[in-house]
Formats: sequence, structure tokens, C-alpha cells
Amino acid sequence: MKLNELLTQKVSLKLARLDRDLFMNMITLDDTAWLMDQYPGEELKKIFTEVRIKDLLRIACRILTDESKAYLGSVKLTEYDERGVGTVLENLTLADKLYKLISDGELMKIINAIMEVREKSQDIITDESDKLQKKSQMMMGRNGKTSTTSSQVSTDLP
Repeated sequence: MKLNELLTQKVSLKLARLDRDLFMNMITLDDTAWLMDQYPGEELKKIFTEVRIKDLLRIACRILTDESKAYLGSVKLTEYDERGVGTVLENLTLADKLYKLISDGELMKIINAIMEVREKSQDIITDESDKLQKKSQMMMGRNGKTSTTSSQVSTDLP
């Protein structure tokens, strides 16, 4: 499978209060840089171990496909007071909208979808790294040159 085909894979997420599934992209280098910038050091791990809902939803929204972001953005939410008077909620971030839409059990669906994206992305990076390393070794062997230094591509994603 080619890198482009792997990177276009999507993970679907079905939430009860939405008419259609949301889809998440594989994690890109831009996403990785954003994650490291937003959640330096051990912060990213803490988000999952401490189940920081708002941060998890920010990450989920970051990796949503553009189509899913547009759909989620178009969803109209109304909150009702004790008298039954509704107020349309406006100017919500996608993460805030997602927070209002999820039911109790659906947070685990979101966490699982993020973890699936992370694992698939990790596999893609590892596979491509292995291919590049083999190709490099073949090129070095063909040219009759040997390398005295070893370079290893990091495949660790936050």
C-alpha cells in the first residue's frame, strides 16, 4: 500500500445525537507538532490517564476531516431552561459543541477513535521508515559505499 493511500485512511466515529458519522484523519507531522506545542513533556499522556475531557475533545476536533468539521460546525444546538424556553447556542468552538453533543458513554468512543488513529498513524510512520531505511541500504550497497554513522527515524508519536 502506498503512503498516500495509508494517509487517506479514516477512522469513523458515530455519536447518538448526530445524523451521520464523523471521520478522523491519520495524524500528520503538522498534528504532531501541534500536539507537542500544546501539550509539552508528559502533558499529552496525562490527558489520557487523567481523562481530561476538554483536551481530549480538542485533539479529536484537530484530527477530524474537513468535511466532518464543516458538518459539526453546521449543527445547531439549543439549550432549554427550566421553563422550557430554548436558546440557540452560538459561537461555540468545535470542541465545545462536541462536548454538548456527547452522552455519558460516548467519551470512551472518542478516546478509542483517537487511539485507533494514533496506532494506525504510528504503523504508517514505522512502515514508511522501514521502507526508506531498506531503500537507503540498497542504494548504499549499489554504490559500493558504506556509512559509518547510523540514523534512526523516530517513530514515537505523542
